[in-house]
Amino acid sequence: MYQRDNANILTIKYNIDESVAGEKDVKLYAEISDKPEFPDIGAFMLDVYMGIESYGLREHVVGLGFGEKSMDKASMIAFVDSIIDGQLKDNFHSRVKSFIDFLDLLNGRKM
Repeated sequence: MYQRDNANILTIKYNIDESVAGEKDVKLYAEISDKPEFPDIGAFMLDVYMGIESYGLREHVVGLGFGEKSMDKASMIAFVDSIIDGQLKDNFHSRVKSFIDFLDLLNGRKM
């Protein structure tokens, strides 16, 4: 019926402080998986999603290849932390507001 392929190696959930996000309950989810089909961009794939608990949906924030096959878990986490730090420094609260406006539009709420 199906074949499991490219299962996640690691998933990390980041609880984002309200002072940074401008909203409560904002989470970033980082998922690392094997990326053997494109070895020239790295051995792994990082996908980061933003979610707001009261809405129950996620938005893709960033996706990129990185690392070498021999990379250990601590090095992966340090790399992901640096990507998350960069996302939070780049006017993150505006991105959160845009996502909430979109979700409100989907749900028929006024903006």
